[in-house]
Amino acid sequence: MKNIPTQLPIYIEVCKELSFSAAARNLGISTPAVSKAISRLEKDLGVKLVNRSPHSLSLTSAGEVFYQNLQPTLKDLFASINIAQQSKNTLSGTIKINLPSTSLGVDTVLPHLESFAYNYPDIKLDLRFNDDVVDLITHGFDIGIGTYINHDSRIIAKKIFMGQGGLFASTDYLKKYGSPENIGELQQHRCIPIRSLSNGKTRSIKLVDDGNEKLFVPEGSITVDSFLAGKQLLLSGWGILGIGEWAVKKELLDQNIVPVLKDYWGSKIPIYLYFSSRDHMPLSTRTLIDHLSSIEA
Repeated sequence: MKNIPTQLPIYIEVCKELSFSAAARNLGISTPAVSKAISRLEKDLGVKLVNRSPHSLSLTSAGEVFYQNLQPTLKDLFASINIAQQSKNTLSGTIKINLPSTSLGVDTVLPHLESFAYNYPDIKLDLRFNDDVVDLITHGFDIGIGTYINHDSRIIAKKIFMGQGGLFASTDYLKKYGSPENIGELQQHRCIPIRSLSNGKTRSIKLVDDGNEKLFVPEGSITVDSFLAGKQLLLSGWGILGIGEWAVKKELLDQNIVPVLKDYWGSKIPIYLYFSSRDHMPLSTRTLIDHLSSIEA
């Protein structure tokens, strides 16, 4: 066979995902189209590459050898593409980014993305604000940011800064109800529970008492599923809120709110930048990762 098979990009995606449907989602084509392409490739090569069953998919020994032999060629190809991009002195393309809809995404990260967009006007940033734990690869994201450590072997998690989570109350609230002196007294105060969108449970707050770590679950008559809504209730004087210190920097400087039980706060929280393997990463994505690595809380 003299010509390079046009089905190779589809075959490579199937090998990475071991799923016709996942490969189809990543490539933006239908599952039957993926299956047909693999069958045509097997026919052209004269060898079976994929074992199919109703519930699973695996590579044959020949298919695995073929895929492994493609890897060096692919790396050289993508390296050549990166060099070509660099020689143009301009970066382009679309980068799809998953961000928390909390102040972490809106107040802390978004300004850095805005400055990046100014510096690289030919790159389009597709921002999705979502507090759920999202499978980046399945949903086609290039980058994600959050506090959750993703153990997926296909994803790299890079710590970009350490943020302090704690308890806060407005000065108006404390004038009316006083400030708790210990964790026990905190139970008697009106708190602002935040419900997790991923599992429906109230988010706990990590506190430390006499060297022992405790998870405090806030209780109150108004429960919300948004940190931005919780912050609004905090500023209005409704109650005490557990939130990242990075989310209330301005309000702390303006002295509209103050820390509560700071001696009991837990350890700092790592904020991660997530992305898939660097092997085939476009230069535009790599440049954005380097830009976001300079974020400070």
